[in-house]
Amino acid sequence: MGKRDRLVGIARFAASIGLAALLFAGCGRSPSAGPTADTRLSTTRFDGGFFSIERPRGWKLTTAGACSDFSFFLRDPDRPLRQILYFGQAGPVYTNPYQREIDRTYAAMGGYPTPWVDMPVVDPLTPGNFLAQFPLVLASEIGRAFMPDGPRLEEVQIVSSEPIASPMSGGECALVRAVFVQDGALGEGLFCLTVAPLLPFSGSPGGSIATGFLITGVTAAKAEFGGLVDDLTRCAESFTIDDGYVADCVAQQEQTYQGILRAGRTLDEASDIIMRGWEERNQVHDVLSEKWSDTILGKERLYDPDTGNVYQFGVGFRDRYEANREEYRLPNLQPLPEDDYDLWMRPPLDGDQYL
Repeated sequence: MGKRDRLVGIARFAASIGLAALLFAGCGRSPSAGPTADTRLSTTRFDGGFFSIERPRGWKLTTAGACSDFSFFLRDPDRPLRQILYFGQAGPVYTNPYQREIDRTYAAMGGYPTPWVDMPVVDPLTPGNFLAQFPLVLASEIGRAFMPDGPRLEEVQIVSSEPIASPMSGGECALVRAVFVQDGALGEGLFCLTVAPLLPFSGSPGGSIATGFLITGVTAAKAEFGGLVDDLTRCAESFTIDDGYVADCVAQQEQTYQGILRAGRTLDEASDIIMRGWEERNQVHDVLSEKWSDTILGKERLYDPDTGNVYQFGVGFRDRYEANREEYRLPNLQPLPEDDYDLWMRPPLDGDQYL
């Protein structure tokens, strides 16, 4: 077995062990304040044969892969920003911008083509950078073949990334908060994922690659995300898998790789991390999320110091306003202070309707 096959096998074994650990995650997280009645998700138990999950009523479930790369994707077809996703592994991606050119040149000269040559470069290799490039992973030839009807995240902007103890030797794990666009609408999500290098850069074809593992995420429209985090994570942690299926998966690889890696993180643990991370989030990150949302949407905010009302305008309005304040109904609008949490959390009014 070659070095590349051995390293890829190790990575797959880590993911399969993580899948097996789902069976033994006996302790769920403690109940916390849930969403309001108008956002609470009604669920029913879905039996997928070798796995089951609490699926919100009417949601579409897509699965792909087996054993170490088993993945699923849950989405509300009526409100498609409401999503739950889990990928056992995704990639490989490049970790060096020169490696992809080496692989392309090698193939052009008659060498064996590299299947992942259209994958993005994640440099430096961090969970946040991997998530920012995840749309390109899903859009790659490998990604489309693996799950054609998968998540369609675009313009991912990282709000925060909180390190977590990695379940894999040599890996890096984090809880990542992000805002993104999907089908022209603004969404927000929390993701728990691990990244680990597979092969170093050597200047020869086929090197400098890494993979994302145990990618768990919950998303919703930005305006409703806070009210749905609890229910979304409870659905994710409800995932269970048949012990016979897991035993078969582990048996395929344990003779070679038994004992090399510790158990991976489970969906139950990832869900707990996501919910706890939301409950303990920093107000600075809430403000940053609003700022990234404005950037993605091409908006800017001003407020009226006399009333406290916050107004939203298209980018560039402020320059026109400053030059001709006296021509507007509200001539005293000001930029929001960078650290005024209360103002940034107020739902902005459509400024064009008030001026």
